[in-house]
Amino acid sequence: DLSLHRGEALGIIGANGTGKTTFLRTILGEIRELSGEIRWGTKTNIGYYAQNLEELESRNEVIQELRRVAPLADNGELRSFLARFLFFGEDVFKLVGDLSGGEKGRLALAKLIYSQKNVLILDEPTNHLDIPAREALEAALSEYDGTIITVSHDRFFLDKIATQILAFEPEGVNVFAGNYTVYHDWKAARLSSERTGAREA
Repeated sequence: DLSLHRGEALGIIGANGTGKTTFLRTILGEIRELSGEIRWGTKTNIGYYAQNLEELESRNEVIQELRRVAPLADNGELRSFLARFLFFGEDVFKLVGDLSGGEKGRLALAKLIYSQKNVLILDEPTNHLDIPAREALEAALSEYDGTIITVSHDRFFLDKIATQILAFEPEGVNVFAGNYTVYHDWKAARLSSERTGAREA
């Protein structure tokens, strides 16, 4: 059982194949839960970032693609926001289809955050990003006042944003209050205690 409130961020961790993306698809309603219940708050408006970046329109320019979520915004406002995601000057007029994987990832995240959804569900958002782009994402999310649910293998990213950790482990699923370091320290202490107990036995 877990509860997540506005302004909190849940980091989901675990080895590949343990069910992290399935969990996201379940809370999104794409897969029916096998048991239990998922309850969203009233007026929840969910934005989803998928690893395959399929929501981008390859024929659009970068600035046109951002405008899809804010049709009435002026160019200056859009360009200023895109600069936060490292699209400077003429970069905003590049075609989406000509962008690298990292650039597409930055644009998809910019769109999602600019869309003003109050819940962001992110599946491996830092996968395609270099260090400056990860730092830009962390800065944008630190100013975001909604709720975040993210799958990530990036411990530094999770340390920056997570307020809870949901760990998919061989022995089951566990919830921890705090960021990745809190979880890591707890697990290290548990392993140390188990080894000490084994030696004493």
